[in-house]
Amino acid sequence: MRPITAFISDISKASGKAKALLKAISRAEGVTARIGIALYPNDGGTFEELYDHTDVAMYRAKARGGNCYEFHRGAENWSGSH
Repeated sequence: MRPITAFISDISKASGKAKALLKAISRAEGVTARIGIALYPNDGGTFEELYDHTDVAMYRAKARGGNCYEFHRGAENWSGSH
């Protein structure tokens, strides 16, 4: 499955979007989601860098379980859940 990409550069806005998406997805019985988030320009200056960092964050979220999101923030790691 290909990731959904959005151009958001603010942590609080990205968290809000991720929470809203997780809430909407959780309405479907038996469906969970994992979201990886990378922010421009801090996490990469090109699409390829952002895509790779988002992928890493998504796999980190996947390891945590269902209905959660992870930020890629360089050495810092931010996470959240619904």
